[in-house]
Amino acid sequence: MKKKKKKKKKRKKKKKKKKKKKKKKKKKKKKKKKKKKKKKKKEEEQEEEEEEEEEEEEEEEKEEEQEEEEEECLCPEAQALRAWVSISLLLAYHLLSSRRLVLSSPSLLATSSNIPLPPPPTPPPRVWPGTMEGR
Repeated sequence: MKKKKKKKKKRKKKKKKKKKKKKKKKKKKKKKKKKKKKKKKKEEEQEEEEEEEEEEEEEEEKEEEQEEEEEECLCPEAQALRAWVSISLLLAYHLLSSRRLVLSSPSLLATSSNIPLPPPPTPPPRVWPGTMEGR
């Protein structure tokens, strides 16, 4: 009787161990599957982002080509006028930003753009020889 009981106990222990091993294997498989899914998702997202970037670059290139074609279509006089206007605008902006430009009518400029005007210059007080105070 005792031998039978011992054998039964051993069998039960073996079965339990097998079940535990199976459970562990299943968990490992699930983890691997999850990792694979995550990797696939990441790869797909990266591919989508790359495709979007390529499309944006293509669009930008097309726009640049269209601008170049438009410039080529203009007659040489129009091209020269366009270049002169762009250069003069850049020069005016530079002079205004450095505040070297003295305008005859600053109110006109103030109404045409939102650039704040510099305060009018004030002359320094005169100092007479022999005195430290200004008159």
